[in-house]
Amino acid sequence: MYNQPDLTFIFDQITKLLIFLARSPVQIQLGMILISILLSHGLSYWVRQKIQQQFKQLTITLNKALKEETTLPLYWCGLCLIPDLVGRGFNLIILTLVRNLLTTQGWISGLLSTAIQLLWVYLFYRVFSIGLCLFVPIHRVKEYKFYFFRPIFILYVLREILSLFLDVNQLMQKEIFSDLISGILLLFEGSLRPGDIIEIGGESSEVKKVSIRATTVQVMKDNSEKIIPNQLLFTQELKTMTGSDRRVRKSLIVGASYDCNPQQVIDILLKIVDEHPEVLNDPAPSVNLINFGESSLDFEIAVWLATPIGGKRIMSEISCEIWKTFAENNIEIPYPQRDLHIRSDIRNEDSLKT
Repeated sequence: MYNQPDLTFIFDQITKLLIFLARSPVQIQLGMILISILLSHGLSYWVRQKIQQQFKQLTITLNKALKEETTLPLYWCGLCLIPDLVGRGFNLIILTLVRNLLTTQGWISGLLSTAIQLLWVYLFYRVFSIGLCLFVPIHRVKEYKFYFFRPIFILYVLREILSLFLDVNQLMQKEIFSDLISGILLLFEGSLRPGDIIEIGGESSEVKKVSIRATTVQVMKDNSEKIIPNQLLFTQELKTMTGSDRRVRKSLIVGASYDCNPQQVIDILLKIVDEHPEVLNDPAPSVNLINFGESSLDFEIAVWLATPIGGKRIMSEISCEIWKTFAENNIEIPYPQRDLHIRSDIRNEDSLKT
């Protein structure tokens, strides 16, 4: 059972945050950080425009490497890195000077120190990702950044920022925080999308909405909706039927009498599934004799459907058609039979007693 979030803890943390932000040194540091970011971003943009004007081949080379799925030469990697080095370097210089000034005045400068630390981490992230293009094709680097590097960097930045205002260790123990982190990972990975068919807790459901805290699904068997905390999607076994391919394979076991012609039964079953309008032709359906049972020859029908929705109904329609067609062709679907043998010595003992 999922516990309700501790709202009292959240309100306490928000109150602490408001008190912290009301301090003058904190407001000055936040203002300087914002101004330096805007100036460095503008400087970085200006340098990038100048490089693109001076080296027009850069854009062509990047597009070519992306299209042909190749790596990027060292020269062009260096040009791509210059705007970040100039912009973030300017940002580091401004924040370091302001931090030293505040320190000499006896003011706190924790926010500026954290900002400088994050800038160094960002520079390393940029150098690493661009340097990776020397060895890995650009399209692969973009995928790595989107699905792995960028989420980790964002989570790191959020943790460092929250640690300034909140008790992060206590916050991470709260289920609502786990839900938020899980929601961020789900949105970045794209592993679940609205319209996906999943099975969790033994129930098949359709994903309706993926949000930061919870995922809304519609249960197929009764059309009800459930709001599932995102952390449960990581801690419980989850089966998706529409991850990379919405097609689904269904199978059905049919028994026929030993008096039948097996090839005739296979032909009849193939004709039945081929004529059903919702059974896919590619991959083609198949029918195989799989077992000599105690009272029947067992055939397995395997069909592919375009979507998991309606699978039970389709298999039911095929089963009804099989029953009808077998009756028309005098093919018996046997039921289990048992032969009873009475031992003669037991029978003689019963006669003597009477």
